[in-house]
Amino acid sequence: MGAAVKAEGETGHLSAIIEQIRPAVEQARDLPGNLVDNAAKIHATRVSARLRSSNPILQERFRSETLDVVAAFYALETGRVEILRDSAR
Repeated sequence: MGAAVKAEGETGHLSAIIEQIRPAVEQARDLPGNLVDNAAKIHATRVSARLRSSNPILQERFRSETLDVVAAFYALETGRVEILRDSAR
């Protein structure tokens, strides 16, 4: 995540990853607190939402409640996992 905060002119696979993360970084820039942590949380929530809406096979499993996706944030410093509110159903 830190690479997406600092990256300028990256190439190859790294640039593709950075481009996926960059919108979350931009959204997190105006939030109080740690930029990298905030961007990681926003990105996790976006990926969770994308997974829920992207594939018809998965959508059917979500509807039948045989599958769920929940965005979460793992804090390396504490070992705690935070289930992100926007993704929990």
